[in-house]
Amino acid sequence: MSSSETCAKCGKPWDGFHDAERTLMKVLTDKSILGLITGPKGQGKTFFSVWLAWALVNFPHIDWHVISNIVFGKFLGMKNNQPQDDPESIPWLERADPPSSKIHMATTYAELFRTVSEIMLAAENAGRRKHILFIQDEAPVGGSGSKKMGKEKDVRKETMNALMTLARKMHMSVIMICLHEMMVDTWYRQDPDKGGVGLVRVVFSKWENDIREVAEQSRREYAQGLREYAYDISDIPVGQLVAVKIIDDKSFLPSLLRVYPSTVAKPVPLLKVGDINYDSLGIADWQQGDIGGKKFTFGDIQDRVSDKVANDIPQIMYDYFHGEQSLPPEEKKAAEDAGEMVTGEQFTQLEKQHELDMAEPVKAKRAAPKLIELQRHINMDREVMELTGSPKYKLLADLYEAAGLSRSRFDQFRDAKRVDLSYREPLKTEKVEEDEDDEDEDANIV
Repeated sequence: MSSSETCAKCGKPWDGFHDAERTLMKVLTDKSILGLITGPKGQGKTFFSVWLAWALVNFPHIDWHVISNIVFGKFLGMKNNQPQDDPESIPWLERADPPSSKIHMATTYAELFRTVSEIMLAAENAGRRKHILFIQDEAPVGGSGSKKMGKEKDVRKETMNALMTLARKMHMSVIMICLHEMMVDTWYRQDPDKGGVGLVRVVFSKWENDIREVAEQSRREYAQGLREYAYDISDIPVGQLVAVKIIDDKSFLPSLLRVYPSTVAKPVPLLKVGDINYDSLGIADWQQGDIGGKKFTFGDIQDRVSDKVANDIPQIMYDYFHGEQSLPPEEKKAAEDAGEMVTGEQFTQLEKQHELDMAEPVKAKRAAPKLIELQRHINMDREVMELTGSPKYKLLADLYEAAGLSRSRFDQFRDAKRVDLSYREPLKTEKVEEDEDDEDEDANIV
């Protein structure tokens, strides 16, 4: 449709996001899906995922939210004034929040489902659906569990199975980014009774011949019974098995998707100072997370929602992931008194922050007042931990939100070691025999 025409549904001018919605919703249904994006380093996996996220949150008619561990930063220029078009030059990024209120940052399962609960409750209260896509970068290193779950493969099975069970319950779609599909267990890729999904194979390359060869290989292996798909692909033209359209090739079928740089996914030479862009060199970590000072487990949610009707689930989840301890008057006062105290180390960190602030000409950007407020809530949180064995705030997000901080500002303070959060390490109520099986010491990282 021409950009000069208007959309009959919303009356707005037809644009690229209308095209993207019409094309992508053929794959991104209103039910949960699993997408697996694989390929060698530097081939565009994360680039495509960020592009997809930006397209989804700008759909004109369907409300999508994206939760991811992909890091965003504000472009400040090139380090040491190196040329911006030189691939060996290093860009200078400052940690920033995602550029849309519909793109959310999470680095633990606890944070993931806390955000999911907020989106679900907002949808329930509005009476309108909100669709959720979870993108996990570096997925194979993201699964975690206890040694009680067994060997490495069993840990991955349990984690993935629980994740997809909850994703189905909440109509959440999941995209995992990894180097090769074999890094996801065969049982999950092929067994419909376990995963209940068929994986759409998406291949990234800068070379047309590589892309076509993979498509043809998929067709051959399918015909030989070596590869399984959710749909019969035997009669689908090879061009339709390809997910990339190069700019100067007019022979590709129009159903294929051409991916251009977007507002938040640009190569370094196209960046302008002040742009918010994904950090292609950032480390996308993923942990299980903790809540209330204890390790988060999927069973915590499953036990609460397994026998509930859909309308009750958002509030149940929201209440579980939010809030603070209800304290008797004496302990509440003790926490408030602790919040007014400043330790010697905190004072030292305030002085360091004040020195940095003096070089900032814009007063609104000076961070020392925000650090003071964060330290106050940390002191209250620590005091309650000492008094009761559990912190005042369930999650760190509750703590920094109570202090009026954004996620990026909190991360900046934490990364600069302006605050000490060691007291919130998960309580080891069950000390597993750590020395019993040394070769399985890293079984919680898969």
